[in-house]
Amino acid sequence: MEIILSAAIGGEITADCDGGKTIHSSIIKMRASLKEGFKKIFFEGLNRIKINLYIGGDVSAYCDKTSITVTRYSHTKKECAAELCIDKNYWTSEPVLPIKKKFILFIEKSLISLGEIIGKKLKAVGCDFDCKLFKETVIKSLAEEQKKL
Repeated sequence: MEIILSAAIGGEITADCDGGKTIHSSIIKMRASLKEGFKKIFFEGLNRIKINLYIGGDVSAYCDKTSITVTRYSHTKKECAAELCIDKNYWTSEPVLPIKKKFILFIEKSLISLGEIIGKKLKAVGCDFDCKLFKETVIKSLAEEQKKL
């Protein structure tokens, strides 16, 4: 299965210098580890997940909440598309953590939730989806970044 992760960062995201650069660097590493983690896994009815990640900053605010905002499933393409949003207030909200750690925790939680949503959508079209394998693969793929914190 293929995972495609693209991101838009709306300027500087924290008062600390280089918060945007830190997140951008994390996205590049995360994208590679997720692609590697999922490339040898097969899920019935699902060939690809496309994720658009929008991160509000001091220039552009893409959303007013931090969550999964959109999910769509195409049975003919066997593809799920999702939009994840992080509003500009997320970085200063509780719990206060280092920016990289808070970002990775958001991605992990969001991808696990996305797996549950995908499972329901695939079940509705008669496909069997292994949510447990999906979750394990997400956690394993992000583990390397977690170790560096």
